[in-house]
Amino acid sequence: LARDLWPGGSGRLVNDSEDIQNLPARRVVPAALEDMFSWLCVDSGCGSSANVWIHPDIADGRRVPVVLRLQGIVRQSLLTALGDWDGQREGAPKAMQRLTLTGSCYTDAFLPQLRAVDHIKTAVLQLMGRRGVQYNGDPNCIYLKRRVFTKVGPCTEPGLGVSLTPGEDPAGRAGRIRHMWYVEKRVQASVPQAGKLVRANPLTFQPGDLVDVAASVQAVTMQARGGRRTEVFLVPLHVVLLKRASEMEVSGAILSCFAITKAHSLQKLAAMMYTTVKTADQGQAEDLEFETGFESAEGNNTMQIE
Repeated sequence: LARDLWPGGSGRLVNDSEDIQNLPARRVVPAALEDMFSWLCVDSGCGSSANVWIHPDIADGRRVPVVLRLQGIVRQSLLTALGDWDGQREGAPKAMQRLTLTGSCYTDAFLPQLRAVDHIKTAVLQLMGRRGVQYNGDPNCIYLKRRVFTKVGPCTEPGLGVSLTPGEDPAGRAGRIRHMWYVEKRVQASVPQAGKLVRANPLTFQPGDLVDVAASVQAVTMQARGGRRTEVFLVPLHVVLLKRASEMEVSGAILSCFAITKAHSLQKLAAMMYTTVKTADQGQAEDLEFETGFESAEGNNTMQIE
């Protein structure tokens, strides 16, 4: 697993005892692009958004969303509750939270993940028969982003979403547009403490830190110059600190995304992934909820990260 290629076992989470021998096929990302088509499927749904699921042939007939486990060095982090929102109602649809990962000098651990992400995006676009957007970012980084706001619809329940604190929304601007746009969820964050994972503020993550990220996959179609294009998003759900930058000895210079200078064998490397089981009748996550993969500092037990 790519997790095991970080130095000194730093890619292992607290109490992480799983390995390639005891993982089911649905939880190991295929190394080859051609194998992706029998590993995932796409539900176009309605509107402009499409969900990505584990292929039912390997999911025992259950609806299992694709939720990747990605690890990398933080290059840039903007995980505040309101992300890059400009405070204007018109800017709410485009407001994003962002997290950028690089491999720094640890190419053996990062390159397999970079390749797997590229294969997933390619497979999703081919299954949908859509053209992808043109990316301007560094191709050697993994970019994760998440929409800050969800649009209030006719079926939206009153009071749905999270209540932002005065620190998160000091001017009350998000509160004033809550009847039109609301914050559905926060990005979860955890840090190791006394052999457990405890809840943390997402602002704790700094450039150079090694993190483990649970990220869902979503395809969004939009009108672009030259016609409609589809972007495959990696949506950060839960970020866990593995090592601080000082422990990883990552300098500012190394934080620039690395250049790929040679081919790496990917045949025996795979990225692990989390899964949340969702049944067709319920439409709700069962007890295997990866987003609450921590124990509180006060000792209140919740579900451990899978």
